Amino acid sequence: MEAAVALTQSKIGYVAFVNDDETVLTMHSWSKTAMQECAIQDKPIVYPLVDTGLWGEALRQRKPIITNDYEAPNPHKRGYPKATSTCSVI
Repeated sequence: MEAAVALTQSKIGYVAFVNDDETVLTMHSWSKTAMQECAIQDKPIVYPLVDTGLWGEALRQRKPIITNDYEAPNPHKRGYPKATSTCSVI
C-alpha cells in the first residue's frame, strides 16, 4: 500500500473490492497516513456503489483514478460519508 501511495505521489491510499453484481464497494485496506489522519476504526467499511462519489469512479469509468487534490473542482465529488471516520471522502 505504501509503495502504491508513493508511486502515485499521493498522501493517502486505499483498496476496495466490489461484489459480483458491482453494486457494493467494500473498503478493506488504507495507507498508514489514511489510518492516522482519518481515525479509521471499523473495518471493513461497506458502501453501496450508487452512494459513492470519487471512490466509485474507478469502477464506473473502468480505469484507474488518482485524485491528489481533493479541494480542486471535480463533478464526481459527493461529500463525506456518515461517521465511519473523521476524514473519509466518497
